[in-house]
Amino acid sequence: MKEQILETLRDVDAGPLVMEDPERAAERTLFYIRELMRWNRRINLTAEKDERSILERHVADSLQFAKAMTGPGETVDIGSGAGFPGIPLKIVFPGLPMTLLESRRKRANFLKSVLRNLGLKGIEVIQARAEELADDAACRSRFQYALLRAVAKLGPSLALGAPLIRDGGRLIVKKGRAEKIDAGDICGNLALSRLGEIALTNRSHSRLVIFQKCST
Repeated sequence: MKEQILETLRDVDAGPLVMEDPERAAERTLFYIRELMRWNRRINLTAEKDERSILERHVADSLQFAKAMTGPGETVDIGSGAGFPGIPLKIVFPGLPMTLLESRRKRANFLKSVLRNLGLKGIEVIQARAEELADDAACRSRFQYALLRAVAKLGPSLALGAPLIRDGGRLIVKKGRAEKIDAGDICGNLALSRLGEIALTNRSHSRLVIFQKCST
C-alpha cells in the first residue's frame, strides 16, 4: 500500500507549495488511512471500506486542491468530516497552516486523535459550525483559503465560506464536472468573483471551482 501512496504523491502538482519528504508523507498517509478505517467501524466516517478506495477517492482528490493555491497561507477546511481535504494536504505540505472545522463531536474527536498520533504541527481542530466561527472576531476574515468538498448547493456554501476569508483570499469548492452553476448561485453581496475552474485528473470526474473575495 505504501508504494501506491508514493505513486499518488508523484502525480501531485505542488505548484508553489513545498512538499514533505515522500517517504515520510507516505508513512503518515498510510497511518491516517488505517486509523480512518479503524474508527469507521464505530462511527460513520466514509462509505469506502478498503485502503485503496480511500486513497483513490479521497486522499488523491484532496491533494488536487493544491492546484488552486498560489502559495502557503492560513487555510480552513469547512465541514472537514473525516479530514478531507485538510489532513492529506497538511501531511504532504507541512508548511500549510490548517484549521479543520467540524461541528459533529464524534468526528471532531476522530480528527483530534489522528492529529495527536501523527504529531503534526500548525494544524488545529475547531468543533463549531462555520456560522459560529464567522461570529468570532479572531476568525472572521482570517484565512487565505477556505476549502469545501462535496457540497450540494453552491450558494449556501459560498455564504458560509465568504466571511472567513480575507480580501483577496480564495474559496475553493469541489463540484461534479457535469453540475451546472447558475448565476443565482453566486450572490453579489458576498463580494466574490469567480476566477475559474480546474478539472481533477482522477476517477472522481470532479472539478474545483475557484472564487476570490473582493474588497467591499
